[in-house]
Amino acid sequence: MWLHNDSARALGALGRADEALVAAREAVRRAEEIRGELGDADLRSAFLEDKQGIYHRAVKLASPARRPNRRTASTARFSSECAARAASRRR
Repeated sequence: MWLHNDSARALGALGRADEALVAAREAVRRAEEIRGELGDADLRSAFLEDKQGIYHRAVKLASPARRPNRRTASTARFSSECAARAASRRR
């Protein structure tokens, strides 16, 4: 999860937006997968406390400003889902 998140950050800084978004998607997928394996609701909530940056980076990389000519329905959906997950995880 952290490897993919760091890869997304580095690739984004290098201007490799498509690859950065792939890495960000994988970071989010892995965070959700690990979270889903935790049985207790308090553990699931605590697990994601320090992982908000993963969701924020994914939203940022999928935003139209970062990908003006590559915006697709799936990218828009992914961005919206990450933003919603990040917001719900803060509660």
